Amino acid sequence: GTDLVRVIDTETQAIVKTIPLFVGADPRGGIAISPDATRAYVALQGGGVSQVAVIDLSNPSSVSYWGGWGGYMGGGLIGVAVTPDGQWVYATALFGTVVSGWDTSTAAVNCHNLSAVLGWGIPLGNQFGVATAPDGQVYVTVGTPAAVVRFPEVPGTCVTFPNSNRSLPYSPNGIAVAPSGKFAYVIDNTNTLSVLQIDSSSAFSGPPIQSIPSPPGLAVAVGPSGKCVYVTTGTSLSVFTVPNTSLGLVNPAYPSFTVNLPGAFWVAVTPDGTLAYVTSPNSSAVFVVNTSPTTCKTWGGTTIPMWGSPYGVAIAPF
Repeated sequence: GTDLVRVIDTETQAIVKTIPLFVGADPRGGIAISPDATRAYVALQGGGVSQVAVIDLSNPSSVSYWGGWGGYMGGGLIGVAVTPDGQWVYATALFGTVVSGWDTSTAAVNCHNLSAVLGWGIPLGNQFGVATAPDGQVYVTVGTPAAVVRFPEVPGTCVTFPNSNRSLPYSPNGIAVAPSGKFAYVIDNTNTLSVLQIDSSSAFSGPPIQSIPSPPGLAVAVGPSGKCVYVTTGTSLSVFTVPNTSLGLVNPAYPSFTVNLPGAFWVAVTPDGTLAYVTSPNSSAVFVVNTSPTTCKTWGGTTIPMWGSPYGVAIAPF
């Protein structure tokens, strides 16, 4: 919220670098790190066009900006994700009908026209979450009408490649894919956490394999073991356990662990699964919560004061 990106050392919890963006960039969207940890991609909501900031992590003073399809996608960007091979970056627009994708080797942009392929014939709104699976499939949550859309990692020029979609009873927000690539966890703003079985070799259709009560959620992350699902609710971090990762089903306890964190917005988990970082724009802070990668238990932690309102957070895979 201050046109700045800050870098936190996950060992000392100290802010070690501040990276300025252009005035009015308004980085209230997500952040994604390339698999080789050489770039950070930041979704922007300002500047009059939809674009991502591309930060060279070896030289953070070097920031470039990639515009979305047609320069404008119906509002600022909110979600951003990188494919596992690092070749493509995808971003969702708050009120647009397309998802932009950039070829990271050329910065060339293509788009996926969700409205055309889904055949709804009405404007789509409230795109929020985007996640990539280990096989390169891309998953996007759409609020109006409520659905999760899947499309493969392929180039295109404003044509749609979604091979299927899942209708949901409520408008979804965050989405995260399990490390196995077999399940997707979707949180909505009513009171439901849904588990979708995903398989790139078959049609992405049918109801969720599980829907359980949850506090109204914003963002969701899955720990590296696949056993822990972290949900931000605006007032807390809720943690659900997955007893059997081959089945993907969540323990229906409501939830297994909860940490009260005022203004909890976005969440990211370290590669070893021992720390969860939660942004709070309302509190002007990043909360660092200790967590077990096997039991999902949470305890203690640190609060990192921030100047301004932090929104997105991502962990570099060093």
